[in-house]
Amino acid sequence: MTFRWRTLWPALLVLLLGGCWSPATYRGPEPPGAAPPAPATAEAAEADVHAFFAAFEQVVLTGDEDYWLQRSSPDCFFCVTMAETGAGFGFGAGLQDGDVRSLAGADLSGYDVTTLAAALDGDDGAVVDVRLELGIVGLALVPPEMVAPDGTVDVREMAAEEGAHRARVHLSHDGTRWVVDDVTRMPGDAGVASLNADPEQAEALAGRDEMPTVEDAVAVAQRFLDLEREVARTGETSEIEALIGPDCAGCRARVRLAQERYASVDEYIGGRSDVELLRQIPHEEIFDTTGVDEALLQRIFLLDTLVHQDRTVRRSPDGDVVAPATTHGLVVALYLDDQDRWELDSMMEAP
Repeated sequence: MTFRWRTLWPALLVLLLGGCWSPATYRGPEPPGAAPPAPATAEAAEADVHAFFAAFEQVVLTGDEDYWLQRSSPDCFFCVTMAETGAGFGFGAGLQDGDVRSLAGADLSGYDVTTLAAALDGDDGAVVDVRLELGIVGLALVPPEMVAPDGTVDVREMAAEEGAHRARVHLSHDGTRWVVDDVTRMPGDAGVASLNADPEQAEALAGRDEMPTVEDAVAVAQRFLDLEREVARTGETSEIEALIGPDCAGCRARVRLAQERYASVDEYIGGRSDVELLRQIPHEEIFDTTGVDEALLQRIFLLDTLVHQDRTVRRSPDGDVVAPATTHGLVVALYLDDQDRWELDSMMEAP
């Protein structure tokens, strides 16, 4: 089951990250001064692509998206979403309010960029093919595979694992420098079919009498969180893995953390999480539903929720550490297939 999301998708990131951080006490290293006008050459485009990705460090360390966004088009899905998620990660990791002066100082690395090819595209633009690698553990990676060469966005690629990704950077010249218009997968890379590309599946779903409810979907999200605590207590993962879709890297990261708790010498007491539904996000708010079978849409749930977590005590040989009760946002995408199996497609958390 796949979705094809359009450019309205950044609204979902705003649910997670908008207004989540306060002004930083340390704003990080100053960005380079204004560059002299760059010639509209392929070599200059390559250099500006490297400068663009290097600027991501500023986003994470300071929460200031301007330097990154000034080098990109406001219609660049990849650029906007990575600015928002990078700034939110820096806040969640405590980098923006600390005295961390580089990602390396926090044992993190930004984008490692290798140019594969660079050329003018014959239409007052340029393309630079690159190999990207982002070394920030825990960041919800928005990989180039999400964005097809025609600019449409596929949510099924949202949860791609961290690591190396080939990408094509599309640029235009603003008279001073090259500006990033889009970052997409390279033509010829494996794409993902649209939601309504499987008529047999649509027919099977349409033949069912009972459709799932939003209450059912919320119960599945709650079940995942309950099983997450069980993994931390017992190390058993078979039940929780049955709920995780093949591309939900966020889910797998949470399971890995639970396994680490189980393997540690520390004991964790409390910490139960309860899910509160804020709203069911309408399908059309997130992706283009034109031509999508209604029976399929009725089995797709996009949930904007709050998670209320009880007080947690970590008991270790060095003494107890108490984490107070907290509340944070969680956006979950779920799907019920034609075999009545629930699948978590994505799980994104915000402070």
